[in-house]
Amino acid sequence: MAVLASPPAHAAEKTKHRPIVFVHGFNSNSNSWNSMVRLAEDPTWGKYSDNEIYKFNYGDRTGFKPNQPSIRDLGGELKSFIDKDVLPHSPDGKVDIVAHSMGGLVARSYITFNGGKEYVKHLVTLGTPNHGTILSALGKAGQDAFFNSTLLGVLNKLCGGSCTDWAKNCGPQCGDMSPSSNFLKDLNRDETPRSSTDSGYPKYITFRSNVGDEPILNINSRDLTGLCDGVVFGVDERGNIVHDAGKTSILNGADENIVSECTGHTELPNDGWIQNKALDALAQPGDRFTEPRAYTKCDELVKTYGSNEPSFPNIPAPSGGWVQAHTQFCLEVSKDRKEITPVFRVRGCGHYRSAAHVWYYAPEGYKNGLDGNGVFSCEIYHTDGSIYRPGGASSALGSDQHSIVTNSAMQPARAGELRLNSESVSPGTYTLHAPQLSFWIKQWDQGGLGRGDNWASAQGGDVTVDVRNS
Repeated sequence: MAVLASPPAHAAEKTKHRPIVFVHGFNSNSNSWNSMVRLAEDPTWGKYSDNEIYKFNYGDRTGFKPNQPSIRDLGGELKSFIDKDVLPHSPDGKVDIVAHSMGGLVARSYITFNGGKEYVKHLVTLGTPNHGTILSALGKAGQDAFFNSTLLGVLNKLCGGSCTDWAKNCGPQCGDMSPSSNFLKDLNRDETPRSSTDSGYPKYITFRSNVGDEPILNINSRDLTGLCDGVVFGVDERGNIVHDAGKTSILNGADENIVSECTGHTELPNDGWIQNKALDALAQPGDRFTEPRAYTKCDELVKTYGSNEPSFPNIPAPSGGWVQAHTQFCLEVSKDRKEITPVFRVRGCGHYRSAAHVWYYAPEGYKNGLDGNGVFSCEIYHTDGSIYRPGGASSALGSDQHSIVTNSAMQPARAGELRLNSESVSPGTYTLHAPQLSFWIKQWDQGGLGRGDNWASAQGGDVTVDVRNS
C-alpha cells in the first residue's frame, strides 16, 4: 500500500514559481543538469530563480559501486528530500520533476510507492528505461553466466565501453532495470497514477531519441548500429526483449510520448530542443505558478513508407517500400498567444530494404554514396494543408522544399522539422486540417530517374488548439 506523505507544517517563504526538482540517472550526478538549469534560470528565457531549482543528488551511491541502494530506496530518499527541502517553499504545495534515465524510475517510485502522486504536478522523463533495458538483462545474466567475448565487444561500442561493467558488476540498481525485475513489475501495474484530489495530475511527458524500429546491429552504419540511444534499448513498451531499439521509454497512458532528434543517451539533458520542450511541458496554459511558454499540440507519430518502384515496374517493392520515415504534424502556439505555427516533424529518415531489414540512415549513404562523399539528404519537397480559423475562415499552408539533413560531418541527424509560416491569431479555436508532406532521399536518386522509389508521402489527422490570453 502506498504511504501518503504529509507536507511539513512549519512556515516557510513561498516562491513565485512551482519548484523544479532535477533527478539524474545511473552512474551520473547532479552536474548533468548544469546546462538545463542555466536555461531555466535565464532571466529572459526560463525566468526561474535559483531558489526555485533543486537537484536531488545520489551520485556517490550509483553506478558500479558496492553497497548501493535500490531504486525503490532512492524513491524513499527523494520523498524525504522533497518533503523537507522543497514543499515548504512551493506556492501551490506541488513540485515539478524533470528526470534523466534511471532518475525517472526514482521519481516514479516516489510517485507510486511514497505518495508522491499527491504532490507532483508534472513528471518529465528523458530516456528513462520505464520497461527496462537489455543491458540490465545482460547484467543480471552476467552474474551467473559467461558471455561470448565477441558479443560483449560489439555491445561495448553501443554503451560507451561499459557493457562489460554491466555484465560483471550489476548491482541492485542495474538489476531493478532488468525488464523482468520485480521492481518494474510492481511499478508498471499502473504506469501513470493520478492524484485523488487534483484531477488529471500528475501530467506525464516522456522524451526518447530512439523511435523504436532502429536495428541494434546494422553493418550499413559507420558505427555498426542503427541506435540513437545506445544505453536504453532492446525492450518494448510491454517489457518484452526485442531485436530492435524498442519503445521502452514510453509510458502507457502518458499525456505525451515525444521523440527527439537522434541524440545519444548521456546528451539528452544537454540537447537544446529537448530542454526547451521539457520546460514547455511544465507550463500548462493558465497555470499561475509557471511563466507563460509556447505550447504544442501534435497528432500521433506515424511510420510512413514509399510505395513502389516505378523505375522497375515488374519488381514490386516489399511491404513498406524503399524509403521510410516517421512523421508528425503539430500546431505551436507562441508564448504571447498571438501566433500559431504549423510544425512538421520527420524522424528516422532513411533508405530501407525491408526484406533484409537494411537501413541507410540519412546522412549516411550506401558505401561512398551516389554523391561521391557518402552523404545524402532527406528532403521535404512538398507540404499541404490548411488552417481553419474561428468563424469558418481558412488559409492554405502552401508548398515548400526543405532539406532536413545536410550534415557532412556525419553526425547521426536523420531527423528534423519544418516550421511553416506563422499566422497572427486572436482567442479562439484553430485547426490544422489535412496536413501533408512528401519526402525523398535526394542524392540516392541521381542518374535521371526522378524521385524513383525514394519518395513517400504522409497525411496527418486534424490538430486543434484552443488559444487563450492566459
